Amino acid sequence: MNYSFVFFLGFATICFAQKADYSSLLKEMDSLNQIELNTGVDMLSTERNHFINLHEFMNEIYTDLIVQDDAQTLVADQLEWNKWYDFETNRIWNPINNSQFNEDTEPGRDRRMIAYSEQADLLRKRILELIEKF
Repeated sequence: MNYSFVFFLGFATICFAQKADYSSLLKEMDSLNQIELNTGVDMLSTERNHFINLHEFMNEIYTDLIVQDDAQTLVADQLEWNKWYDFETNRIWNPINNSQFNEDTEPGRDRRMIAYSEQADLLRKRILELIEKF
């Protein structure tokens, strides 16, 4: 048997397993976040923490991909995505930062919670794109 073929099969199996594991973890993270949100307790912190966890998860996937994929292409792709993400983040937060609502009022907290949710959605989409690269 050709050793390169065996290596390819092993590598493909590992990549498929990683893809499935990452997809499962993403679903579990989303599910746990929704369970926490459903309690109605400190929803702003819940959504903010979910956003932070998704960002860390995306970085973990990216790091795993960089050693398996064409690093130069992936780095360039991620840099472009980062520029787009920064633009979208500003689009989401600028109206909130420039509003008359106090952060400590209910409308202020709700708007911030929605902003974190929108950012989390952007990260989730990127995570799914990265998972597909395995």
